[in-house]
Amino acid sequence: AGKAVSPASGRYTWAQYLPCTAYERTHDGYCTQPDRGRTAVHHDKDLLHFCLAPTTSKPRPCPVRSPGVTRMAREITRAIAEARS
Repeated sequence: AGKAVSPASGRYTWAQYLPCTAYERTHDGYCTQPDRGRTAVHHDKDLLHFCLAPTTSKPRPCPVRSPGVTRMAREITRAIAEARS
């Protein structure tokens, strides 16, 4: 799923921001910087996780819309569906 959360020029390259997808532009809150045409895939202070909320010591589902989480999940489900066909 690297290509879903990495720059087009580097599938395995880390990036904090990526261009908004068509889905993100049409669904409120997913294109986090619409004026710049980009979205955050990582929280400013957490360079590992895709959830845009700060991490806590107690595990929990991500409580905010997070494009990185959505991109990764959509790519994984796409690959599974393709493999099943």
